[in-house]
Amino acid sequence: MQTSYFLRKYQWLLLFLAMSSVMTAQIVITKPQLTFSFLCQSETVNTTHDITFTVSPIGNINSGNVFSLEMSQDNFATAPVLINPIAVVQSGSQFTMTFSLPTSTFGTNHRLRVRSSSPASVSPASDPFDAYYIKHNQEIMLNTATGINNISFCSGGSITLFIFNSGTNSSPLFYPELTYVWKRKQLPNDIVVGTGASLSVNQPGEYFVETNYGVCTPSFNSRSRIVTVTDQSSSSLTITSSSGNQICEGSNVTLTGSLTGSAYTFQWYNGTEAIIGANSSTYTTTVAGNFKLVADNGTCLAESNVIVLSPITFNVSFTPSAPITLSPGQTETIVVTTSATNPVFQWFKDGNVLSETSNTLIVNETGAYTLIVNQTTGCIVSEEIEIVVQGPQINDVPNLISPNNDGSNEKWILPTSITSQVGINVKIFNASGKMVLNTDNYENNWPINESDFVDSNSVFFYIISKGDQKIKQGTITVIK
Repeated sequence: MQTSYFLRKYQWLLLFLAMSSVMTAQIVITKPQLTFSFLCQSETVNTTHDITFTVSPIGNINSGNVFSLEMSQDNFATAPVLINPIAVVQSGSQFTMTFSLPTSTFGTNHRLRVRSSSPASVSPASDPFDAYYIKHNQEIMLNTATGINNISFCSGGSITLFIFNSGTNSSPLFYPELTYVWKRKQLPNDIVVGTGASLSVNQPGEYFVETNYGVCTPSFNSRSRIVTVTDQSSSSLTITSSSGNQICEGSNVTLTGSLTGSAYTFQWYNGTEAIIGANSSTYTTTVAGNFKLVADNGTCLAESNVIVLSPITFNVSFTPSAPITLSPGQTETIVVTTSATNPVFQWFKDGNVLSETSNTLIVNETGAYTLIVNQTTGCIVSEEIEIVVQGPQINDVPNLISPNNDGSNEKWILPTSITSQVGINVKIFNASGKMVLNTDNYENNWPINESDFVDSNSVFFYIISKGDQKIKQGTITVIK
């Protein structure tokens, strides 16, 4: 009887210990690894994405365990957004989770983390990334339901460009969370001139608006056509110059307006500054500048064309082109060509006068070189040029290639200042954020084949890193 009692007591103890072991079993989920640097998703484009993570010990995962995904823009300081994974695939202790962005995703500094249900555990947060769900992806109509191409205003006034609100999802205004960027066309880069759903314009030019999808903006079509804005009064007033577009400063040049008479009051401008006392239809100047005339008839202002009076000068060029890259122990010969009459040359390095007085200079040191060329016959003028001689730079990364089998610019070639370094990693992503190249030994051979791009004009993004340090990033445009 006593032996049976102790046997039953021992069996209960073993059962209790086994249950305690199961109840206290834990797992560790590693930080999710991203297979992308940013995400751009719409209803039909780039609809799924992957992350990977590992679980240890793998044997502690209970049957019926469910993995879920959480996303946050404040590093989980507040309640995160729950994402139901599309699929979770296991390979040993590593898992690949496939998911789709919520339609409310918009902005920067997103992070992900993985949560398990049995046993309960949560991973650290992933690295931050930008992510946008593209809700509007078609032409933005301005001012009317069919859009406009041209619009004008009276000088001194303005005109308003605005996003047409159709009341449907054909207009981006259907989505109140979207923001916009207005730009004016200008070389080499367009100028940002406003934000919001409308723009007041009082300057002629070519304007357009695009939905602000951050890094995803270039890859989608939520933008307006280019609208040409003109000043309807400027065509009625023109000005001419007595000496064309050049002036030997100190000599007189007369500017004449096409409108005359007492019905007008006149004001001449040099750039944006009104010239004091210049209030007739003609003006005589002895200096260079950007001149225009404004005539006021009491109802509308007429603004003339701009005449740019440039100082009489001469051409100066040199070879090789700047900036000149000089490796240690190397010399370079700078040869200057000029159209100046009876030129005199004076060279400087870092502000110090050099002994050389010809049009040729041999350099063997980096630095800031200056050349002053004096024309000694005719209009006595001088030209000063700066020539930078530098060591190898990492900034000389090409942003345009044309793999069209013509033997020129076929591959994306990095400078030796990058490829000669140890520990350089090169990643290339397509416009959807998919990685197409990841190598620690780039051999200047991308694109490897035509499957790397599908459009005649494709934009890719690159990141060049050394260890944990990002040293260069930008875009590559592929033109076939």
